[in-house]
Amino acid sequence: MNILNKLWVIISETYKSQLKSFTFLISAFLPLIFAALIMIPLTMINNSENNSESPSVALVSNQKTVRDNFIKNYPKDMDKKINNREQAQTAVKNGDIDGYMFLNVNNDRVKATYYGNDEADVNVKTHVMKYISLLQNNLNNKNANLNAHQAKIVNTQPKYDSVIHKHTVQEYNESDDAKHLATNVCIFVMYFILIIYSSITAQTIANEKGSKIIEVIFSSTTAMKYFIGKIIAIASLIMTQIVIYIISGLVVYQMNANSSLIKDNQHFINLIIKSLLGTPLIYTVLGIILYVILSAVCGALVVKASDASKAAQPVVLISILGFVLSNTLQSMPNSLIYKICSYVPLLSNYFMPTRIINGNVGTSSVLISILILVATIVLITWFIGRAYKGLMLQNSNNSFLIRLRDGFRYR
Repeated sequence: MNILNKLWVIISETYKSQLKSFTFLISAFLPLIFAALIMIPLTMINNSENNSESPSVALVSNQKTVRDNFIKNYPKDMDKKINNREQAQTAVKNGDIDGYMFLNVNNDRVKATYYGNDEADVNVKTHVMKYISLLQNNLNNKNANLNAHQAKIVNTQPKYDSVIHKHTVQEYNESDDAKHLATNVCIFVMYFILIIYSSITAQTIANEKGSKIIEVIFSSTTAMKYFIGKIIAIASLIMTQIVIYIISGLVVYQMNANSSLIKDNQHFINLIIKSLLGTPLIYTVLGIILYVILSAVCGALVVKASDASKAAQPVVLISILGFVLSNTLQSMPNSLIYKICSYVPLLSNYFMPTRIINGNVGTSSVLISILILVATIVLITWFIGRAYKGLMLQNSNNSFLIRLRDGFRYR
């Protein structure tokens, strides 16, 4: 129990200190501030448009049921309060509506007349034409005294079919575009978080080493326990930031749920969300944790605290390599090099999510890749944890590789 208590103290203290740090606050909330600066004006414009969308057309008729049936089936842009010509004429004159449609239905003819300052909206005109055509057909059948069979023949409508030769037509595939965008978002978010936390981890470890406080810490707990506690705390911090992004995204989505932008692209947005969540998110978290572990090693190898900012450079360079390669080869997800990289730790977190999102890989291959990544994290954590004390306590001015060797030899 004492072991768990000490581990929890290490985790909680590291987590709390980093949660309040300026670097975390900037990395977690600065992207949200930029997003808000873009989305708030769009939301205000959308709300303004929605609020300003007063009924633009009124429909009146010499038969109340004719008017009521139309408004019931087509309520959009229709002023339900105006129910006679006098009111409609006054509303047009005062500028309250753009115009009004008058339906005159007599014994043998249905006539629609639009009165307004400008031409009637195309959508309104189309719906009115369909409606009066139906009314006219019903009126014709009634006046012709047709029986049910004759009325059915008269009302038979023409049929339109379309035969498209697929090899001659380039079809738009919304799913492919959604997957491509989801892939880019996944890779960029992973790269963004990874770069930040590689630097945070290396600098935190390097500062502790430079302050000599690590000698006091190792006198009260083991290096393995301390190292594992640090990694768990930083992994928790990463999860916190990802949860902040997810919650913020849901809030923005709900704020704009009624906007035309969301409604018109609802299916496309759902495809992107479906592609991002699940296995690609697992790769994002595991990949970042692996880079964080290596960053901790780099931070432990610096000689001076002033060199902390440079400590994570080797890990950052590997991350940049994975980011550039995955983007360069993204159009060839079935190539041999892409398949190989999707199983290689430090690269699989960039490559495999692309194959998953595009549906180019089976479940068994994904599980194998995840197992390799998890096994690598466990083995490296155990291996470095055993040598962590030597890495933190040696302060020679030798080259990076020699310091690394001496750290692992320390007992």
